[in-house]
Amino acid sequence: MDGEGRFQPNEEYQPATPESPTDTADAALRLAARGEVDTDAVFAVLREAEFAVAMDEGSPVVAPARDDVPSLPVTTAPAHQARVRVGSWLSVGASPAGGSARRAGRGRAVQSRAPTPTRLVGAIVSEQIGSHAE
Repeated sequence: MDGEGRFQPNEEYQPATPESPTDTADAALRLAARGEVDTDAVFAVLREAEFAVAMDEGSPVVAPARDDVPSLPVTTAPAHQARVRVGSWLSVGASPAGGSARRAGRGRAVQSRAPTPTRLVGAIVSEQIGSHAE
């Protein structure tokens, strides 16, 4: 890789163990959960991430996360999509995913069924990611 452009996860990649991250965004979220990186580092990675939003009949899905809080399920790598039963996934950049969460009035449940699920508040995502979109 020459360091230019967004990271594109390998659609067929399956981590060797549950402890192995699926992509750079998953790695950053896992490091943050362990307190090894701060939120600035996480958002720097998420700004370059490609997200997929859970869809059903053409609309974003709002569903309970593991803690029963309604959230918009999104993933950063195809390996996470099989864990969530939805009609389809819509690939979007980081900024549109933040906008969908804001319109839905919910946070984003990133990798909601992964070993390290994360919920990001829609307004914060819009501020941290959307304001940096090109």
